[in-house]
Amino acid sequence: MPDLTPCDLVLKGSAALAASAVLFAYGPAQAQDVPFGCPKADAVPYFESIVLEAGFTPDPFTEANYYLLGGTKLDDCGIEATGFGDQRPAYVLTWEGDVPQLVVSMESDADTLLLIHDPAGEWHFNDNGDGQNPAVVIENPTAGSYVIFVGTADPVLRDFQSELRISQAGP
Repeated sequence: MPDLTPCDLVLKGSAALAASAVLFAYGPAQAQDVPFGCPKADAVPYFESIVLEAGFTPDPFTEANYYLLGGTKLDDCGIEATGFGDQRPAYVLTWEGDVPQLVVSMESDADTLLLIHDPAGEWHFNDNGDGQNPAVVIENPTAGSYVIFVGTADPVLRDFQSELRISQAGP
């Protein structure tokens, strides 16, 4: 049997309701593509990888996408984060170069959040750094892979459009 955490095994309350909604709305084939469980930095991202280096233009880099999220409660995952997300990241950013800061933010009508796993294995979380939108500021980013997870504050809100923004200047 594979190693599973309690977060992988238990769907509670509104998460179970959200799982039922996915099965009803998208059918069993698509529902299998929506993983429930704690964020895994080594999981395959939903979208293409992003490669940026210091001095990139245009700044900010933007990427608009449509999200369909799992309903895992992040504070059940042993990560200092609140809200809901799933196992798979949205993106993996490969960063090269030296800058004082790198700001990863999200523009959306939905109440979104960002959870980022950095090359040193640390988690960075933000829910409302720029109004209702999240903004994670990474001081003196080191070269390597930044695994970016997108989530929401609302367990029922599962599909929405958002724009990811990455800047060297700010949100």
